[in-house]
Amino acid sequence: MSYKAEYGGDESTTKPVKYRGVRNDLGGKFASELQDPSTRTRLWIGTFTTVEEATFCYDSGEVSKR
Repeated sequence: MSYKAEYGGDESTTKPVKYRGVRNDLGGKFASELQDPSTRTRLWIGTFTTVEEATFCYDSGEVSKR
């Protein structure tokens, strides 16, 4: 799938939205994980169908980690 078809625009003007702790999986889903830089460990949160779900769970995990 081309960039234009996936994001609905020209490559030079439209960029995918990036969220902290969320990445796009190869299957079209969004993976979310917390990272602890002091111990260099990762805490897997899960895989979600929308970026909003993944971001919400990441934010919830950040709040509960504090």
